[in-house]
Amino acid sequence: MNICKNKTLKYGSVSAGIVFLVGIFVFVLRNRLFGEYTFMHADLAAQYSSIAKLFLRQLFVDHNIVYSWEVSMGSDTLPLYAFYSCFSPFTLIYALNINIDLLSFLVTFGKLALSAFTFNWFIRKHIKVESGFSVLFAISYALGGFSMAYYANMIWFDGLYMLPIIVGLIIDLSIGRKKYYLLVLAYAYIFIVNFYSGYTIGIFSAVTLALLLIRDSSSSLKEKVKRLFVFILISFSAACISAPVLYPTAKAFLGSRVEDSSAFMGLHLNIMDIFVQLFVGQTSGREMGRFPYIYCGLISVLLITFFFLNKNIRKKDKILAALILGLYILASLIPIAYIFLHCFDTPDSYNFRYSYLIEFLILCFAGYGLREIQYINKKKVLTVGSLYAVVYVIYSFVQVQIYDYIAKIDLKYLIINIVFLLVYAYLIYVMIKNEKKSTFERIIIGLVVAELCVNALAYENINGKVKSEETEVYFFYNNQIKDAIKSLNKEDESWYRIYSPNSLYCNDSMKYNYKSVGLFSSYQNQNLRKTLGRLGYVSSALTHRDMGSTEITRMLMGEKYNIVSSSWNNIVDKSYYEEFDYYLPVGYMVSADIEKLSFSDDKNPFANQNKLLSAMMGEEIEYFYNVGDGVEIDYYNAYYDESGEYPTFRLDDTNEQGYVLFYNNEERIEYAYFTTPFVMEAGDSPVVVNSNMEVGPLIMDSFLFSPHIVETAEDDSYIYIVMGGDRLPWALIDQAYFYGSNEELLPYIHEKLNSNGFNIEEYRDGYMRGTINVENDYVLFTSIPYEDGWRIYVDGKEVDKLSLLDNAFVGAKIDKGNHEVVLKYYDRSITTGLIMFVVGLISCGLLVIVTRKDKRVED
Repeated sequence: MNICKNKTLKYGSVSAGIVFLVGIFVFVLRNRLFGEYTFMHADLAAQYSSIAKLFLRQLFVDHNIVYSWEVSMGSDTLPLYAFYSCFSPFTLIYALNINIDLLSFLVTFGKLALSAFTFNWFIRKHIKVESGFSVLFAISYALGGFSMAYYANMIWFDGLYMLPIIVGLIIDLSIGRKKYYLLVLAYAYIFIVNFYSGYTIGIFSAVTLALLLIRDSSSSLKEKVKRLFVFILISFSAACISAPVLYPTAKAFLGSRVEDSSAFMGLHLNIMDIFVQLFVGQTSGREMGRFPYIYCGLISVLLITFFFLNKNIRKKDKILAALILGLYILASLIPIAYIFLHCFDTPDSYNFRYSYLIEFLILCFAGYGLREIQYINKKKVLTVGSLYAVVYVIYSFVQVQIYDYIAKIDLKYLIINIVFLLVYAYLIYVMIKNEKKSTFERIIIGLVVAELCVNALAYENINGKVKSEETEVYFFYNNQIKDAIKSLNKEDESWYRIYSPNSLYCNDSMKYNYKSVGLFSSYQNQNLRKTLGRLGYVSSALTHRDMGSTEITRMLMGEKYNIVSSSWNNIVDKSYYEEFDYYLPVGYMVSADIEKLSFSDDKNPFANQNKLLSAMMGEEIEYFYNVGDGVEIDYYNAYYDESGEYPTFRLDDTNEQGYVLFYNNEERIEYAYFTTPFVMEAGDSPVVVNSNMEVGPLIMDSFLFSPHIVETAEDDSYIYIVMGGDRLPWALIDQAYFYGSNEELLPYIHEKLNSNGFNIEEYRDGYMRGTINVENDYVLFTSIPYEDGWRIYVDGKEVDKLSLLDNAFVGAKIDKGNHEVVLKYYDRSITTGLIMFVVGLISCGLLVIVTRKDKRVED
């Protein structure tokens, strides 16, 4: 037993070490570690590291992990942390004060190394692959297609290392082993660390248990029913123990689901599309998550075949294996099953987040196939390997003919796949019944490591070397914005929001500790997002900042400072900040007309802003005026096509970049807003830019599919829709609005609203205390997003809160006079979660007692 444990530890450590070394090799070679390009790109830079930094700051400095002013103008944060795996112990690595590239690499490949270790344990203990080949399967699991496609989205990797542990405990349960509390703790851990992975693994483990009980012919029906009942009790206990996090998270997500930026277009795959994803370098379409990421080593493709061809393996086992593997492959083809496995969601990119479950199954059955390889006819090995190579080559060429816009043949990867397949087939052929298995073992493991490195490098081509992701630019921007925010926080300790027009990445406010009007996150307040969208802000989840603001919305939302930093086409030596004279505090008294105001489905943001000002002021205000009737359309390399239902602009030459030009010679166009009749892909949509043709550092200034107000330059009235190049050579416009503004009204509006402002005397996350002087029976309007957890106290007494602007903002009615006002945030679902936690502990305790009692009876 000790020898077995020592070997498991030894081979597990070797597996983890190889994974880590492969990671270093690949990313040093790609200049993402200590080189020209940063490891911190895509969602890793845009979301995960920023949210992890906020979590650690709240945990250790602010001592409040349930609310933050730095998330979407203010938001509950438990759901955010639960979704982004902030409760994973690996998040603590971000607390180290060292290079952010290195930290992110350690978090990502720390999880992958642990995944290799746990899978090595699983395949040795439960599949009985006790030779060094367990290393082969472990590194294939940790460095498969899923891992390399998702390394910039490494929140799912907690599920990767927990899956072997949980399935191993499920196998123990199916055969009557009674350490039930371990399964309770494992489930509770993954539910807390990442509820999405917890849901996926929970479904998978339940299906696994059911099939294992069907397979078991030695147990009675009564014993099987008992084990199912125990499984239900285990699941209940784990759910309750994780309830302090899980329950508020589930409630928040169900109550405030965010519509995706792009509609779910269905699954347009066939079984051969999935088949080719088992091969090296199949990157076509992966950048948008079009195919499942199931590559896990070419040798596993051969070995799983020998599992099903092996006469020494029971037919019943083959049927059950085919059943569970088939279920998950079908889920990649059938939309209903796909949505079910995605927690009833339809991700708009990085789809098939359950792909590692298919990898897990393939490697498990391949392990069985290797274990019984001596019972395979030697000739079948070469035949199967050659057949795979032929089918792969034929389909690769057919795929280009059918899906030319998605797939391109890369001959070097075609050759690499054929060579590796045939070499593996030959090595297995000569290894069968050969006494020098250890020699072949080392050769094959070495080849698998080389193959995994090649595939990882191929996946890196997806990410590209975008200029804005250069290390020099990334760290230059980081230092700029960090210094400006640090200086500002020292000089002004009051409560205010910041407008940062050149944000390099989403969620910069979380990373650098400032308040903004940011909207980006996989978890957002849907009502807030809709209302801000109707006021002209971008409503897409792809924005990096509060694009679409005007001087009116900046005033109403309390944006006191504008941070000036380098953009891609405007480099400044040192960032600085400017104060906006007309900002308002977080709360101020407005007319009671605000209670009745709703924007409904009005698409005109300028009319909506006029309505909002009128409702707040209690008088008719027309700050924005229409100049659209005088707008003319000109073009460069394009023409105006009115034959369809909507105005359509198309390029004459799709190989060139062109633009549609909107202008007014008599009145200045200050602002424009375009809407489209349907959703376009983010990467393909034409873009709206101002007359300076200014673009953002990572994405263009405006996608037509995510409309927002665009401001012109001060000296002209030109608006462009840019098409062509790498973008779509056409644009459909549902509606276009062109407006000017009565800027002379701004001082009057500001003075009237600011005269009854909320004077904050103390604040922290989820708490505000201050005074206000109410001169009329008006309503207190706050730019705090509405959530049920808010409580408002006036002179020590709780008052009813109001949900204003289509449930987007919180407010209250306050009588005339001087008052002390306190706002406190506490989500009562946390209390419910704590009660459920106690119930879960009691339930788990009962399981332990029953287990010990049964053990004494057996003894």
